[in-house]
Amino acid sequence: MQISSGLRWFIVCVAVCTVLSADSALAQSTTWDGDTSTSWGNASNWTAGVPNAVTDAVISSGTPFKPTTQSVTAECRNLTLNSGAELTIAPFFDLGVNGSATLNGTIKDATATPGSGTISFKGVSAATLAGTTVLPILRIEKGVGGSLVINSGTVTVGTGFIHVSGGLAVNSTVVVTPPASFSGGTL
Repeated sequence: MQISSGLRWFIVCVAVCTVLSADSALAQSTTWDGDTSTSWGNASNWTAGVPNAVTDAVISSGTPFKPTTQSVTAECRNLTLNSGAELTIAPFFDLGVNGSATLNGTIKDATATPGSGTISFKGVSAATLAGTTVLPILRIEKGVGGSLVINSGTVTVGTGFIHVSGGLAVNSTVVVTPPASFSGGTL
């Protein structure tokens, strides 16, 4: 059976487009530019729309507005908080990270109330936490086979708690200062 050159060209184009689509789906990322407001959930504040469980979120410094999770439960695949950048975690509107995080900026709890403003590491894959930052609350909710490795920098939890459901390995410095506490496993 002979394939016409037009059909051959069409097949090649479909194959190339399929490969490019799969490749870009694997590497989706969006960067906070904060042009409109402080709302994490407002797509116009991001370069490629609001991040979700399969999209990396990058928060840079020097933006007109700093992001807050107020009024929206936020999530992303991997999170990068650059030096000089700020992120506010509002009470009852947690930030779920389904992959790894590099946190070198400032993370603020919208209130000084322990138990509010949580960053949760979720999923069943291995993840890393790096950087030097203070976290209001750190929750590790890794399923069977999942773990979080804190591998560089200094992570301080000062007003809330660290709760572990899954694996936690510390190859760096974790500071838990009163009134913060640790529950759910061993450190």
